[in-house]
Amino acid sequence: MVTINVTLGLSCTIVSFGFFLLCRYLIRPLTNYRLFINKTDNEKNAPSPSFQTWLTDPNEKRWQRLNLLISWLHALITGVLVLYSFLAYPDLRNDFVEHVNLVTYVTCSLSFGYFCYDLCDVISNRKGSDLFEILLHHIVFP
Repeated sequence: MVTINVTLGLSCTIVSFGFFLLCRYLIRPLTNYRLFINKTDNEKNAPSPSFQTWLTDPNEKRWQRLNLLISWLHALITGVLVLYSFLAYPDLRNDFVEHVNLVTYVTCSLSFGYFCYDLCDVISNRKGSDLFEILLHHIVFP
């Protein structure tokens, strides 16, 4: 049996961050294709963000598609894990706070790793008021 402790949580968070980073590079080639072509949309490069890193993508539209795909992947994984938790552990329905098991703990760690990844991605690709709003969202609602 695996012991639930802080080391497990940090390990899952770091692995989750790396997983979503790997997904970014595996999914990125898919974002070069567009299903609908808008004649007025020239896919202009956005002004460069105030803080550039190796996550910075010069093409704003491609970055938005990539961010959306990875966000959906996170939602799919956590949705399946939460549904499994509710079906496998009926006691969870009665007490959300005190009921802790390995699946719910790993799900929370996975989500925290995703939020850390997304925060770094957003800092690297947004600027101005968009950056402030998204940062506030990630700090207040992790």
